[in-house]
Amino acid sequence: MNESEDCDTLLGAEVCEKIPVEATMDAIVGVGSVANIVEKYVGDRSDDKGGYEAYKKMTSLEKAQTYGFGELKSYDTVRSIVQIKFLNMGHMTDVDELLEETDLLYKGMCELVVKNKTEEILDEIKQRGIAFDDLSAIEKARMLQFQPDNNLYNIQLYSAVCKVCGVDTSDEGKIFEDYQAIYEKTLEMQPEWSVERKDGGRERAR
Repeated sequence: MNESEDCDTLLGAEVCEKIPVEATMDAIVGVGSVANIVEKYVGDRSDDKGGYEAYKKMTSLEKAQTYGFGELKSYDTVRSIVQIKFLNMGHMTDVDELLEETDLLYKGMCELVVKNKTEEILDEIKQRGIAFDDLSAIEKARMLQFQPDNNLYNIQLYSAVCKVCGVDTSDEGKIFEDYQAIYEKTLEMQPEWSVERKDGGRERAR
């Protein structure tokens, strides 16, 4: 994936130069081992065999939709999913094709999560009857829930939300400041969210 090209189209070249490029292949992994996660998204797909040609014609978003990704998974997890997918289809692959397909599915996963998250945020804003521009940085941070280690996803999500909410993005300096303020609030709130997740886990255990 070429992060710089995506940035140029989403927030403008000038803004992208100010945002530190980080390794996007280390997205936050959900609870559970890689094996368990792969099993959840692949499972028993014996009907996949022979469907390689049809599968290759699908877009990256369509491929991600077949798995129903509800949250981001690590690059290694997505690669394992692709390996099992090809195995179930009876397709022998090489390293180059495996990595190329993993890149495509990872991109589609980000697109799908962004699409679903954007719809949720738009519904929440409509219910609250307030413009996205009028929200504070902390309110936006709670709403967007950026991934601290995945700038590519964060930029895609922020840009998509701005678009559907009719935010004027012509002032790149203002947009960057808003994005950066949200990102900084996200980092500040990480300890709080970690406690909430742990408390939620104890509640479920009861």
